[in-house]
Amino acid sequence: PLPPPQKVIHSAFYEARPDVHAVMHNHSRACMGVSCLSDGLEYLTQDGAGFFGKVSYHGWEGLSDDAEEKANLAWNLGPAPKHTLIMRSHGAAVVGGSVGQAWVRNYYLDRICQVQMDLLPAIAKDTELRTGSRRLGDRLIVYPAKHVLRHAAKQIDQDFSHGKFEWAALLREAKRLELTRLWFAFSRDAARSCSSSSGGGGGGGGRAGCS
Repeated sequence: PLPPPQKVIHSAFYEARPDVHAVMHNHSRACMGVSCLSDGLEYLTQDGAGFFGKVSYHGWEGLSDDAEEKANLAWNLGPAPKHTLIMRSHGAAVVGGSVGQAWVRNYYLDRICQVQMDLLPAIAKDTELRTGSRRLGDRLIVYPAKHVLRHAAKQIDQDFSHGKFEWAALLREAKRLELTRLWFAFSRDAARSCSSSSGGGGGGGGRAGCS
């Protein structure tokens, strides 16, 4: 059974949104870092376009173990097309229409959060430039234009939705790795069996069977 916080978080979205068939909740270092920033998530890369206009925020209420927060989680996520909830001082949750969509969406969320946290010193410097007396030409980061982000977000929604291409490839890779693991396990067990047979005192019969 799920611990109470996971029950509250996951069921909040399933019950409020009929379009949701999978939920991923993470406490990755990058997502927790972004959840603590007052400006929240910034859309700095192409991957970020898939989240533009689709991110909501939920204030920290302590451990998520009561029905009142369950209602707040659902309310703060909001209706579609919102699919990502940054949970302040906690982490994040993403929803999807399938396991594949939610998993890939969570992957990209963590990726763009990592980029943002890596660039945090430069972002801080740019904030200083915007509020200080230095020229804006000194800014360190190229921020995507809002109209380009809107265009890219539309492209992703229409033709490159999260998981549409990635999930099948990931499943193929998982199958390949599993087959490889099984082959090595079989080879190892066969080698052990041969070694055991060869070590027996019954002449060459055991060795012949392992050739």
